[in-house]
Amino acid sequence: MTLDAAVSSHPRLSLQCEAIAADTTTIRSLDWDRSRFDIEFGLRNGTTYNSFLVRGERTALIDTSHLKFEDTWLPLLQEQIDPKDIDHLIVSHTEPDHSGLIG
Repeated sequence: MTLDAAVSSHPRLSLQCEAIAADTTTIRSLDWDRSRFDIEFGLRNGTTYNSFLVRGERTALIDTSHLKFEDTWLPLLQEQIDPKDIDHLIVSHTEPDHSGLIG
């Protein structure tokens, strides 16, 4: 199942939620306005910030998203799981597109 949701305040930001395995769901934050990656690489079609919810004996959330998705990312996550049921938060690195919504 794929769920697409436009970020209401900005039409060039959107979210997709999709089960990619029996125990894994991804939330993709699509930022069509991002024009550069790590300063030197140009992006013609924007970029995605990807989060993964992995369920097993314990549940892990891998990465969050960029702060510009603060109004819509958490409600979409809450449709998948009560955040209190997440046992581990894994942040691959501290750049804002991976850690921006931790707080």
